Amino acid sequence: MVTSTKFFYISKKIVFCFLVLIVLILVIRALYLRPRITLNRMVPGETFNLPTHIAPFPRDNSRFAVTEKPGTIKWIYKTSRKSEGILLDISQKVYSEGWEEGLLSIAFDPQFEENSFYYIFYSLDNPKKSRISRFTMNHDYTTDLSSELVILEIKKFGDGHNGGMLEFGKDHYLYASIGYGGWFSREEMEFLQGRTTLYGTVIRIDVRDANTDQPYEIPLDNPFIQEPDTPHEIWAYGLRNLWRFSFDRKNGKMYGGDVGEVTYEEINLIKKGGNYGWAKMEGPVCYPPDEVKNCDRSEIEMPIAAFDRLISRSVTGGYVYRGKKIPWLEGKYVFGDFLRGMMYISIDNPSEIISYPKILLYKLPIHYGPKKGSTMFFTSFGEDTDGELYVVNLQGGVYQIEEIGFVDALKGFLYIVGNFR
Repeated sequence: MVTSTKFFYISKKIVFCFLVLIVLILVIRALYLRPRITLNRMVPGETFNLPTHIAPFPRDNSRFAVTEKPGTIKWIYKTSRKSEGILLDISQKVYSEGWEEGLLSIAFDPQFEENSFYYIFYSLDNPKKSRISRFTMNHDYTTDLSSELVILEIKKFGDGHNGGMLEFGKDHYLYASIGYGGWFSREEMEFLQGRTTLYGTVIRIDVRDANTDQPYEIPLDNPFIQEPDTPHEIWAYGLRNLWRFSFDRKNGKMYGGDVGEVTYEEINLIKKGGNYGWAKMEGPVCYPPDEVKNCDRSEIEMPIAAFDRLISRSVTGGYVYRGKKIPWLEGKYVFGDFLRGMMYISIDNPSEIISYPKILLYKLPIHYGPKKGSTMFFTSFGEDTDGELYVVNLQGGVYQIEEIGFVDALKGFLYIVGNFR
């Protein structure tokens, strides 16, 4: 009897210790994954149709353009309840059936207030290709389709891996990310290191005097302008699918998120003439890792961050935060993961490859509409002239990123404790 009582006491103690351990693990997990920011929903009366990008009109932080994957650009005020109008509708032309195809981004000309020019990146079919075009906005914030000037077209071999980002640098040149264009075998991808095409690159072109006969010029200081077998548009290469990149408004440095294939998602500091390794390397390792154990890294620019795919599955490049609303985030690189949420890293010591990001929002659920409760899939970030950040998700939401209050932070912590999505 004494033995049975003692056994029962010990068993009860073991169960208690086990439960304490489980609670402790849940609390530690929730502390790591708890929300550090909040999202202020803009245009609450409208659900956008697969938004892919958001950009403020130049020198106007109250007015934004939102691109929709099927081929429409809507414009809004920050205080709008619904979109104010349609800036452009090329849905009859855009190919958006593929998962990554469609109208992907917009960039306003540095002289937009004088010339009303803006540029877009979109997909076409039959034949498959990516196109960069310039349009001219009318005074009533509409656009005549006849104003299109095709700047550049890139043939594609399949759906996906477009790159698709447009951004003007402080030098007033247009930068664009070009994905590697489709699905290839390892042997077929070896040409990407040969620098013979625009696939897997960032390009830099001068569109200031664009016209039908000469839609762009090559800046004379582009890194490969003296190389006869290299397209002179190339600024950097060896990238797999640089879905989003941006410039740090403080110092002009260029950062981008390169979507991985098998092992790593990476964040890169994009440099003039830089080779980022694809398809010889993925992140800091040789590719494919199970076949190639040693590769020449001597001419490869290493990523500033490389995340195992257990941590990040599909990186979305963001911005270095230079706003005022979240002081503790100043100087941090804010980015997303399509399946995981929103994160940030410090960029103060680029010599060390960062393996673990810090969490801003983890698998945030939607709080409204027919998709309430499902996880937000962030597709793109935007930045206004004050350095404040914005984000869109695939389910149709448009948000400004803001400091989180104590009550919302506590609710978020408790949500993570009991949620294992």
